[in-house]
Amino acid sequence: MEVQNEPIGLVIRYADNLMAGQSDTIEEHNKVLDEHGKVFVGKIGKFIGQKAIAICNDEQKSKYLLLVKKSKGGYAFYKAKIVSGQTAKPPLGLIPEYYRDNREIKSWICISEKLVPLTEKEIKTWIIQSSGMEVADTLARSMAAYFIAVKKPTKAPSVDR
Repeated sequence: MEVQNEPIGLVIRYADNLMAGQSDTIEEHNKVLDEHGKVFVGKIGKFIGQKAIAICNDEQKSKYLLLVKKSKGGYAFYKAKIVSGQTAKPPLGLIPEYYRDNREIKSWICISEKLVPLTEKEIKTWIIQSSGMEVADTLARSMAAYFIAVKKPTKAPSVDR
C-alpha cells in the first residue's frame, strides 16, 4: 500500500560532456534557478514515459529529481524538488544556455530547488520502485534511461511491554 505523501524520485543519469564544451551541469542549472526561481532539466535520448510525467505532475506527492553521474569509484548523486514534468519545450530563459538549442530533448523536468549532493547514506534510503533494489546497485546493472524510486520502508521501533 502506497502512502499518498511518501516521497517518490525520478532517477536520471547525466554526463557533463554530452554537450559542446565541458559545462558543469549542476552549476549551470543552479545558476538559472537562482535567477528565475525554477529551471528545467532536459532528458536527452529516450523520452520519459507518460507514467513518469504524471508522477512529476501529481500535486499530492513529494517528488524529487535524483540526477546521477558516473564518477571515480561509483556515482555522484544530486537531488532537487520537482515542480512538474512535460514534453513541450519550456521557455528558453528557464533552460541553461549550453543546451537550449538541443533538438534531441523530448522530456523536461522543472525543479524549484537547487540541485544538492546526496551522501552515500542518503542515497541508500532510496530503492527502485519496481524491484526493491537500492538505486546504486540498479545503476550498475541496468542501462535503463530512467527509474522511479521510493524511500525504503522504515521499521517501526519495537515497543517493550
